Amino acid sequence: MYFIANMSETNQRVTMIMGAGAVLDMNFPADIITPTTRKITEEVLNPYRDIFDSSRVITVVNDIYDVLIQQFPVDQYIWWRDDLRPEINFEILFHVIEQLLSYESVWSGINKNPYIYPYFAPFTKQNFKFDRNDLSAVRSEFILRVMRAVNDYNEYFRNDKGKEDWYRYFFNSEFKWDVFNFNYDTTVEQSLGEFEDGFEQIPGRADAIFRPKKLMDNKENLSTINHIHGCINYYYKDHSNDDIFETDIHDLYKYPSFDEVEKRMIGRGQSNPVSQNNEEYIAGPIITGLRKTEKLICMPYDFYHGNLHKAIVGSNSMVIVGYSFGDLYVNNLIKRMHAIWRGKERIVLIDKWCSEYMEYRTDLEKYLQTLPGGELEFIELMSGCTDVGELLDNLLASNYHSPKYSKNGNLMLVVCGMKEASIMRSEIYEFLRS
Repeated sequence: MYFIANMSETNQRVTMIMGAGAVLDMNFPADIITPTTRKITEEVLNPYRDIFDSSRVITVVNDIYDVLIQQFPVDQYIWWRDDLRPEINFEILFHVIEQLLSYESVWSGINKNPYIYPYFAPFTKQNFKFDRNDLSAVRSEFILRVMRAVNDYNEYFRNDKGKEDWYRYFFNSEFKWDVFNFNYDTTVEQSLGEFEDGFEQIPGRADAIFRPKKLMDNKENLSTINHIHGCINYYYKDHSNDDIFETDIHDLYKYPSFDEVEKRMIGRGQSNPVSQNNEEYIAGPIITGLRKTEKLICMPYDFYHGNLHKAIVGSNSMVIVGYSFGDLYVNNLIKRMHAIWRGKERIVLIDKWCSEYMEYRTDLEKYLQTLPGGELEFIELMSGCTDVGELLDNLLASNYHSPKYSKNGNLMLVVCGMKEASIMRSEIYEFLRS
């Protein structure tokens, strides 16, 4: 397919939405946890040790998982499979831990504080007994396990001696990228080299402070990196009185490495913010769970969120790679591309579908039903398809390893993963410039 360029590459900004699937084509060594949702969920389900009694194993996360598996319904729309179980992942588990900690103090009768007493608490009751001390004990370790898994593959990428240059190669363009990375790693920073993220190094200190205007003004017209859901190099300021008139106690700072963050996390207590409905939650260095929009009110997350709005309005070009469409507020924002650009949007969606379902119409129809609902809805909207049948005709028109284009010219779909997308990057760039 031939496209007529209407904008020079040097002047074009491209918005990138990056999820966990972006790095899964890397050839990780056997001792590194592959950062899939399933593998990280398995990691947080491993037993926890009581720091006060090393002989005692804490199983509260597994207990929560077992309750959810037994009680939560399965997706009845996937009628042809008889091996289905509820999709319970680490974000769901962390959400339940947060909610239990917020409500358990009410159920036990010890919470008499009107500022942290959830308004909905009088209308709930405890159906399952979980020890509050155990919940508190695993909360920080749970987060650390996720961050350690991310750091392992992040350091592998840093020291890979060029094995994963295909990943770096994808960003090697004269585009200016506005990357909204929903992972917690720094692989994009390492790939770009020069970028703007709004942080300013503090002389004589290990940490860097976030300056909103530095990000928004972007005076050097650099690519920007926006970790809306946090980063393994983020943590709170060292001392509560640091920058007292510039930052809040819950704002995040950037440190040179995860090692610097980890040594600050271990053994440190930190007060948690409370939502407007008086439910306690954890924002922290990484944002996980199911209450992400509430957790975007501290720096840098609030301004990264604002920058996402700015990027969508400012550019008609977007690349979505490895994103599971699991965050409703993000889904609603990126769908606005159609309303904002009114047919001039250029969207590249990079995912990895099972090739065995791509040959026959009935198989593909079944497979599409297994995709996250937000992804299928987005594809239909951006391609201008009014029904699944029309979409199927479009998807079957080319083979698995070739890009697929919507009839309206707005969507390019690459379903063979990020590594192969990097090989066809010239075609992707041509489409974005059209």
